[in-house]
Amino acid sequence: MPIEENLLVWTSLNKKILVVLENLSEQALSRPCEMGQQQEVTLKWLIQDYLDHLEHDVKKHL
Repeated sequence: MPIEENLLVWTSLNKKILVVLENLSEQALSRPCEMGQQQEVTLKWLIQDYLDHLEHDVKKHL
């Protein structure tokens, strides 16, 4: 698959994720998420972790 097509799919998916995130309530953000091995985090933490990881990957490839 050409890189341009991959970037288009990736960008489109992240824009859709952003729409969902922008509409989450504080109550939803505080919901617990099980990460395995009895580790539990909030949805807010999980979202921030995704954004941090995303930022790291983008900087690494620029």
